[in-house]
Amino acid sequence: MSLRNEQGKRKKVNDKRVEWICSKKAALFLPFTLYLLTLSLPVQAAATPMLVQHATWGVNGGSSETGGNTFRFSLPNASLSGNCLVFALNYHYSATRKITITDNKGNSWPSTPSVSVTDSGNVETTSLWVLPNATTGTQVITVVFDASILGVQGELSELYNIAVSAPVDGTTSNNGSTSPTITAGSFTPGNNNANGGNLIYNFSASINSNGLGPSAVPTGMTAGSGFTLLATDYNLAVQVQTNLQTTSAAINPTITVSGIDGNTFNSVALALKIDTTKGTIPGSGIRIVHEAVVREDTAGETSPYTFGFPSSGNLLVGMLDVTAQGNAWSATSDSKSNTWKQVATSANNVGQATYAANATTDPTLMITVTWVGITANAEWHFYDITGAATSPFDKEADMSANTTIGTITGAPSITPSTANGLVLDTLTLGIGPADSISTPGGIFDNVPYTGELDNGTVNCGDAWQHVYNAATSAISFAWHLTKQTSWAATAVAFKAAVSTPSPCDVNGDGVVNVVDVQLEVNMALGISPCTNPDGQCTVVQVQRVVNAALGGQCVVP
Repeated sequence: MSLRNEQGKRKKVNDKRVEWICSKKAALFLPFTLYLLTLSLPVQAAATPMLVQHATWGVNGGSSETGGNTFRFSLPNASLSGNCLVFALNYHYSATRKITITDNKGNSWPSTPSVSVTDSGNVETTSLWVLPNATTGTQVITVVFDASILGVQGELSELYNIAVSAPVDGTTSNNGSTSPTITAGSFTPGNNNANGGNLIYNFSASINSNGLGPSAVPTGMTAGSGFTLLATDYNLAVQVQTNLQTTSAAINPTITVSGIDGNTFNSVALALKIDTTKGTIPGSGIRIVHEAVVREDTAGETSPYTFGFPSSGNLLVGMLDVTAQGNAWSATSDSKSNTWKQVATSANNVGQATYAANATTDPTLMITVTWVGITANAEWHFYDITGAATSPFDKEADMSANTTIGTITGAPSITPSTANGLVLDTLTLGIGPADSISTPGGIFDNVPYTGELDNGTVNCGDAWQHVYNAATSAISFAWHLTKQTSWAATAVAFKAAVSTPSPCDVNGDGVVNVVDVQLEVNMALGISPCTNPDGQCTVVQVQRVVNAALGGQCVVP
């Protein structure tokens, strides 16, 4: 039989399957019907592990800091069902070091990292911890060390399409690389080819005699062949990159760090098994994808200062605390020629905000900030946001006052004009730090820790938080202060894009899955009334819903 005849025969068989599915005789066999329907459609490309969110934080390492033993890290968003968390940590070495990790949802974190390495001088340890199948809503991670220490710096990723049981499929580490070429060491991940392969996750950090970070600022960081930058910290010369390896083979994760030749690096990597049936893809709506702390004067930064900010959203925002020199931030630009706008404030000497609307983003994005007069203690929080409106700016509010130790409210108060948006807030303190927040729905973007001082290099003695506003009611930002001090706060509200529901999302829950397929089949069989916007409930509509549920577009294949 010729190939053409064979293809024609298969098409007729598929057509008959679809006709049978849409006959009312099939009503009693809906589960089997759904199975046959997936067989009758073209095979969709397998989904790949994707980032839900990533946060990069600074390091506690000030010369006058006393260190801490309990650190609290918060993701920008609550985690989604069944996703994998990868926690990258740097911390001062100790032969008796013990670390306990817990979270707000009671997940059982491993007692030891999946992979770790310490530099040859026994200064800093670099490690990766993996929590598969995290409970929905995991967001606040608490790390407790056996003693008060310095040199603690963290990176945290949430990924979907990762195996929920025993996901680590190989590890490697190296403490002997020097810039510009940093390698983690060659290893061969386990064979998971049948399920889509492995995601290679690589974390590296510059180490010197004083702990984490170089004495100068890198001029560039370039991902290795096949890798994509997930996060960079130019202050500390820290990098995270990933590589989707669909076929198991030897691999040596490599990254190039320019401008600081000869610096020693720790580098660790691991392979995570792909399972495209696990985890949850984020739905539509505005959300933070990347958050990063950028600190001036950690490694001798001078204006203008250029740094990398891997990003993928459509809105970029920077929030700066007030410096000792007042409002000194003068300009922002980037390597994608986005247009940055400074947000006007109603008062002087309050925090500043700048944003790039409808932004072009990229894992290799470089941002340049220019300031006047800043000599020390300035810190930006940069946010990469997806799902924002094309013209996202809504409004700004600011407030300043003097207060006693304890909780302050109305710092500031703001009333967004649209629902389902995002409000960012920065608080500058005369004497810090702020150790917690109590804003309804608020998410603390700081890393509070025991022993934190006003001049601490993680939070710079100031504070940041954000709120996803479900409604247009007033938001009163609330903070808990540890010192009697003056304060100044600036909040900026951004609007979400107005989303058009997908016709394949039959039940309107923001996700297209087998539930929508069954609802569409019920309508095609006449079991349920036809509620499709186009008034059509036939095999054509069933096919497009199945296509979308399998990871394709909401079209007939």
